[in-house]
Amino acid sequence: MQTRIATFVAGALATAFASLVPQPASAAPVTADVKAYGSDGCNPTSGFYDPWLDYYHYGLYNKSYYGSGGVARVVCPITRDAEDSTPEIQVSVYFNSMWALQPFSCTLWALSADGWTNAFQTKSDATLNSQGRMDLAIKGFAGGYYSLQCDIPQLGFLVSYSVKEF
Repeated sequence: MQTRIATFVAGALATAFASLVPQPASAAPVTADVKAYGSDGCNPTSGFYDPWLDYYHYGLYNKSYYGSGGVARVVCPITRDAEDSTPEIQVSVYFNSMWALQPFSCTLWALSADGWTNAFQTKSDATLNSQGRMDLAIKGFAGGYYSLQCDIPQLGFLVSYSVKEF
């Protein structure tokens, strides 16, 4: 009886330990690396504080109105971690311009390590009174970084953005 119990326990322990050993990677296709960011990580280009920007849990709001302020320009961080030497990147920006007085626009930058521009793409959505998404895409290069710059119109929201490296 003790031999059966010992054999059972030894088998159970071997199975448990085997599950802890790393297994070889499968030959599954490579998928895109996607990260989502809230707009609360974005910073105004006018300094560390902009009196017309309010940070809410659902987005960054430009509370200026006609005659009071203007378009609020912000820069948003992008973490680059693709192992490819020249990755492609797609950024989807989600915004709300339900009450906006100007178009919503963003520029995606690819820069070298010393800050020189390698590539950029700018898009603008002139559809006022809408919620939307704009997609920007560029090819990066080895050793560089990315930056997202958005112009939030008066009474507009920058809600979030997602970054896909592939």
